[in-house]
Amino acid sequence: MKITIITHNFIYNDGQGKVNFELVRYLSSKGYQLLLIGNGFDESIKDMPNVKIYKIPILFKKPNILKQINFTLFSDILLFFLKSDIIDVNGGITFHKHHINHIHFCHSYWVKELTKIKLKNIKWLYHYFYHSINSFWEKICFRYLGKKLVAVSEKVKYEVKNYCNIPDEKITVVHNGVDVEKFTPERRKEAREMIIKKFSLKKDDFIIFFAGDMRTNRKGFGTVINAMELLKDYEDIKLIAIGNIKDNIFIKDVIEKGLKNIFFAGFVKDNFNWYPGFDLYISPSYQCDHFSLTILEALSSGIPVITSPFYFVKPDEYLIKDGINGFNLKSPDDYKGLKDYILMIYKDRRLLRNLSINARNTALKFTWDKMGEEFEKLFKAFSPYKNHLL
Repeated sequence: MKITIITHNFIYNDGQGKVNFELVRYLSSKGYQLLLIGNGFDESIKDMPNVKIYKIPILFKKPNILKQINFTLFSDILLFFLKSDIIDVNGGITFHKHHINHIHFCHSYWVKELTKIKLKNIKWLYHYFYHSINSFWEKICFRYLGKKLVAVSEKVKYEVKNYCNIPDEKITVVHNGVDVEKFTPERRKEAREMIIKKFSLKKDDFIIFFAGDMRTNRKGFGTVINAMELLKDYEDIKLIAIGNIKDNIFIKDVIEKGLKNIFFAGFVKDNFNWYPGFDLYISPSYQCDHFSLTILEALSSGIPVITSPFYFVKPDEYLIKDGINGFNLKSPDDYKGLKDYILMIYKDRRLLRNLSINARNTALKFTWDKMGEEFEKLFKAFSPYKNHLL
């Protein structure tokens, strides 16, 4: 079977790009012929068997809307000439018919959220315009061009169903995965020694970590700072913030508050060598990342998680279950609740051990191979033995 996959990036350290990278790795190992259309490709993809790369030239780097138009035009031209059994697209990035649309994010929902923001400036206007254009694009793709929609979580399915007016039966959910062999508690001793040495911490410190974008507050780092300010009298509770230092809007705030319990690590490429060395991961994201890769990687490393509530998702569908593998905050800005949960785990090491064991067991249910198997079933449903023409 020949499969064409269209997305911007197939890069291991790139969030959505990692999901596509792992899907390519799985399908390649199963002997499928793969045609990849994108902007960025991990070097290791070139060494994978049965893979052919079509790199889209980037004529516009900014603004993003021109970059996306550029991508759509070139990819649609390629799709017109390339022949394959299955076409797998990621989001609203094409006007070509396709079998599968793999949805990681719903712009139509985000447009509604932007209207709730009180401060409306030039930056807000650009984001509203950008997401509105993408909302228009994705609705066309989801309603008329994609035969089957695959959401990465129940939350994304809810958003696509209700904000793009898509029938429930057209959408299925295939969760992201995690490399449970790379992100493993077995690395804990070496990882912890490295972290303690790097930041001059004490052996018995309770070490928390945050990982995400700190150029804005969309990942909730402001909530983290407020919670750590309430914990400043606990000298053995420390927080390591992982993420690019450039354009970080919070460093000044941490310095002005005199918080010596927060350390900035910058971008970390080999995060699997870091995560097992921590005691707790906190993610009060305003985006409500229901199946965040970082959350899965923390769980796989045996690290319990405190995160935001997942709106539109039933509690029994939460990835993080209260008192089992972590805790859910009342809201992304619930810094007092975050402080209370941190102290609860900090003071009860038996609870910490149980949460850690359950965290690892949770992650074992979500491997990349399991995700690959689900996609393989979908592809075979469209083209079991012969070419399936659109």
